[in-house]
Amino acid sequence: MWKGVAVAYIVGALCYFPVSIVGYYIFRNNVDDNILITLEKPTWLVAIFAMPVFDMLEAFLVKKLHFTPSFFFRLVTRRTYVAFTMAVGICLPFFGYLLGFFEGLLLPQ
Repeated sequence: MWKGVAVAYIVGALCYFPVSIVGYYIFRNNVDDNILITLEKPTWLVAIFAMPVFDMLEAFLVKKLHFTPSFFFRLVTRRTYVAFTMAVGICLPFFGYLLGFFEGLLLPQ
């Protein structure tokens, strides 16, 4: 068990350290306490990340669920994805409060 935990932490560190180093290289010490406020810039990075996700989502819906590709389909799919990611992004800073809310809502008294 100890070896598995050590490997998990090493893999996590190998994933997070390059991201933090590149983040410091790009933003220096101009990062706010809430990282989501800072990451609205640069917009080109958000666009580069979102385009493959749009393509995968649309390909899944067309191939697996047999939707007909059209302009309206792409418009609805992309807007739904953006609304979902916006809701997740809004909830992230308040995650601790949401956990308390769901705990009180779901656990019996």
